Amino acid sequence: MPIFKRPRNHPLRYYVYISQTKLEILIPQIPARLLRSLEAEIKINVSVFAAGVKKTASAPSPELAAKAGVLGNYLEKQTGWVGTLTDPGRYVKGVASLQYGVMRDYAAELAIFGGEVDGVKIALIGSPASLIGVAADTAANHSLDYYVLKFLRGEAESARGSSEGWTPYEAAVDGALNAGVLPPTCLRLEFLAKPLFYNDRVLVATPIYVALAD
Repeated sequence: MPIFKRPRNHPLRYYVYISQTKLEILIPQIPARLLRSLEAEIKINVSVFAAGVKKTASAPSPELAAKAGVLGNYLEKQTGWVGTLTDPGRYVKGVASLQYGVMRDYAAELAIFGGEVDGVKIALIGSPASLIGVAADTAANHSLDYYVLKFLRGEAESARGSSEGWTPYEAAVDGALNAGVLPPTCLRLEFLAKPLFYNDRVLVATPIYVALAD
């Protein structure tokens, strides 16, 4: 598992998932007056990572790790943007014990981190290409119905979400979290994600990053 020591008193993070696509979409949207200083911070962090971290095939690039941390810090500083598991905002940050795996069918595949916290079922869904280290090699024991899997993969890619009262999300999450679907290994994970759907029973989000929690 890759290890990254974050400069400027940022916490040590063991990343298991970073979405390069979301970084490329979100970082350019930061106001120009702030983006210049953040880009400088990214460059400093990249230099530290490159000098202090042994590069392995399973590790994210120093630039990717630096961008994930800097973007996360920026979003958390915006009042009301980042919510909790029970009260998501534009984004949601939390720590939870989750199972994980990659679900595959003949024409679709999906990385999923799933579990339940205080009666709310959680599913973090995204591209398997964003998985890092051992997480990338963890296959689910069973897959979902092809159409459900395709629906979730499409939602993860579009990051549009839904505000409708009824959606296929709840049934899809129930299927993904059924006993025996995901491997039994459960890790305590920290994540920052974009909510796709939320009610008092289900939270579905697509992650910017997922890391091992302290």
